[in-house]
Amino acid sequence: MLGQKKIALGCILFSFFSCNDSKDNISEPNRIEVKVDSIVPSETSDNILGIYEKDYFYQEDIKNVPFNIDSSASIDRFRGGWTNGNVWFGIQESDSVISMFVEGAHPFVSFEGGDRHEGGYMMSGVLINDSSIFVLGSNISPVEKGDLLVESTYFDKKCIVVFDREGEFKDVLIDSEEAIGSDVGILIQENLAGKFCNKQTNDTIEFFEVGAHVVWNGAEKEFILEIGEYEQLAHVFTLSSKEENSLDQELTAVVSYAFERSDNNLSLIRVYFEEEEGDMKGWAASGDTLNFTLIEKSKELSMNQFKKNVFAVF
Repeated sequence: MLGQKKIALGCILFSFFSCNDSKDNISEPNRIEVKVDSIVPSETSDNILGIYEKDYFYQEDIKNVPFNIDSSASIDRFRGGWTNGNVWFGIQESDSVISMFVEGAHPFVSFEGGDRHEGGYMMSGVLINDSSIFVLGSNISPVEKGDLLVESTYFDKKCIVVFDREGEFKDVLIDSEEAIGSDVGILIQENLAGKFCNKQTNDTIEFFEVGAHVVWNGAEKEFILEIGEYEQLAHVFTLSSKEENSLDQELTAVVSYAFERSDNNLSLIRVYFEEEEGDMKGWAASGDTLNFTLIEKSKELSMNQFKKNVFAVF
């Protein structure tokens, strides 16, 4: 049974009521009232909306949703692309939603997407109001059945805050247009971003996630992350001069390094792409390992720090 508690988040208010709450509460026992951006959900008993067909399994699902449902809610704020850093997904645009989790129409919502290698990622739920979705099923991490998704904007970035069934902050999904939330951005943030020094040679190198560029001993260059097995990102970057036209990078960007990060240590090794009988084989070393030590952390906003900033709001 949910205990009584209130979580204030900007203009978002969640009120959790237990069976022992005062009779003056407008919500039924164990029903959670969600108010987002001054949108007050309907007080429909048992959520019998009459907009789904008979004999589908989700009839019981919608009656048991622990939220009051605003039947006039719009899905517009959830349109567009979203990502968890590995999977990109968006609303399945159809009057009749059909997925592995749910089949029906408004207020049912279905998202679908894929990672760099394959599709088949889905998430379905019930639209509670203009800003909230109760999840019925998901194979998009970290979202699970029973979670609540709340669309909002924090620190000028459009995102979806994920709460668990107890109303606790769980994670943040972000607009797929935001570079910090992409797999490329996160890989750079976690492994390369910052200023490093080779204590033996006094060489300095500083990586920046924004614009994907590096300053190596004062020379500024752009870099790209290479693709490895199953279309996933490889821990290899290829350098090119910053002033070069991006269309010519494939011809001019011939210097590549594999990288490995461990705490404050960064190892780089010159590599080349090896082919065998016309098939892609992989990256092979062509030089000694260069060892660098972090001397200055990146000042850029990372996805991990963004999540911490959102969590701090609570």
